[in-house]
Amino acid sequence: MSRPTFAVLALVVGCGAPAATAPKSSTPTSVDAPTPNAARPPAAPRDPFALPASVRADAPREAPPDTAMDAWAELSTVRGGPAPAPSCQAYAKRAPAGPACKRGDRGAYLAALRTALDDKDAAKRDAELARAEACETVPGATRALRAELAPAECGDAIVEPWLTKTATPGAMGHALVGYAIAGKLARAGHKPPKLTGKKDKATVLKFVGGPFAAWMTAEATAIERLSKVGARLRGFGLGVAAVEAGLADMRLVEVAREGVIPEDWKDEEIKTVYYAALDQALEPRKVRGRSAALAGLTALAAEGVTIDARLDRAHALLGKMFAGRRIDALTQLLLPPVTASPAAGTPTEALAGTLPTFFADALLADALTQSPEAARRALTRGAPAALVSAFGKGDAPVTKDGTTAIAYARARLALGMRSWRGVDFDQAARVAHGAASPDARLVLATALALGRGPDGAAAMMASRARCTSDGWGDAAAKCSPTPELELMHVEALDALGGAGAPHDAYATFNAAYLLWISTPPCCGGAETTAHFKDVRDRFARASSKLNGAPQKRAEDLHRQAAELVEALAKPH
Repeated sequence: MSRPTFAVLALVVGCGAPAATAPKSSTPTSVDAPTPNAARPPAAPRDPFALPASVRADAPREAPPDTAMDAWAELSTVRGGPAPAPSCQAYAKRAPAGPACKRGDRGAYLAALRTALDDKDAAKRDAELARAEACETVPGATRALRAELAPAECGDAIVEPWLTKTATPGAMGHALVGYAIAGKLARAGHKPPKLTGKKDKATVLKFVGGPFAAWMTAEATAIERLSKVGARLRGFGLGVAAVEAGLADMRLVEVAREGVIPEDWKDEEIKTVYYAALDQALEPRKVRGRSAALAGLTALAAEGVTIDARLDRAHALLGKMFAGRRIDALTQLLLPPVTASPAAGTPTEALAGTLPTFFADALLADALTQSPEAARRALTRGAPAALVSAFGKGDAPVTKDGTTAIAYARARLALGMRSWRGVDFDQAARVAHGAASPDARLVLATALALGRGPDGAAAMMASRARCTSDGWGDAAAKCSPTPELELMHVEALDALGGAGAPHDAYATFNAAYLLWISTPPCCGGAETTAHFKDVRDRFARASSKLNGAPQKRAEDLHRQAAELVEALAKPH
């Protein structure tokens, strides 16, 4: 993650809370207290790999209420918005590829799914899934899977024909309605009216107050109505709808900020005032979009979703809208390499590694808890709810397999790196704790460092007051809200030194990176400079141990840290 020098300087030149120091000892008042000179046994060193006193546990899973069809009925009353593109209609009218399979034939259904998912051509894959729909074992699952694999803006075109004819209960019903809402939201906020011709002040103001304002109002109203319907959903369906609602709101903010301004506004001060007023007016919608996106990401994390294009889009836009608070920062950390599974396998095992996490759980839950191979393949994409429950209770066959247990711990750590949820870090540490393998120790050390940071993406993005000034340690400093991030408890990662390649290198890099993205010690001067010198030297050690892309990443960060140390050394 790039840390521009000027941004860090702005952060560290102030006078915030001083770094924590050990409290001064005082003589106890008890008559039984030892004298200050009495010999005391040395305190036992703290085990850097010890679990926290209270390990956060996953919340009990409850079946979503059968209210999805109520939300669908309400959605049917929402009018307006751009229609699906012709390419989406192709999905809606897709004919099945080949003869239908026998309804309820699980073996035939899984084989058909495997054939479809192996096809790289989107149209052929969708046609093969349309054929598999005839023998599906979970009503609506195949139609939802088709929406999942299609462009987001086509979701409603794919699922609405199904919802019109079939009342679908449970989690799959919520998912289907979620795709219907998300499809409409994904098309919102695009193609604003354009001003052509002369761009003098009078013409621009007339355009902004007329066609552009009308378009913004219509789009904002549609997004709000769709968001309210989406809020009635639960589980995965809520996640799908809420992420798209957040993206739509933030997209409107982007469109407004990129709008036209008069050509005769040559004065930079006028432009500055204009954009400041615009940002102030857009702030409520920007915050609304952030809240919706974070709610959606939280819902998806609860379903164990780690690899998902929605997460990528939401993370990218949140990082752009709220500069300096990159929600995807932890994805730079290095994890143990995934143990490759044989290419061949049963249809169930093959599907476990290719189905999106929500669908792997919905269609293969029993197999995931019984077959270590199927479980390990599913864990490369996320942490399916069935496995979260199994490892929480510890009574399923897969929980007795050591290799699968480490794969689960790694998957929970990866999920936490996407969601920032403390429970993911704690559960990763709990399962990895006690295992002696290098993989387990690296997962444990990284999870312990992250578990003491902010709990959840919303907490990570929240700001706290920090003091800044024009000078170094100015007593007259002014306080303003600036984001802080503290991930500096890297003792366990440091203790892994000498663990052997590649884990030693990974631990060295992870410790350096967490210190790099953390808010530096307060007040500038020697303490801050020493912090970044340490970070610089850590990245140098990491780059000497790594190879390939991770080595280049460490070298780039070492260069940035060195430049920052040089800048801090200059008089201000």
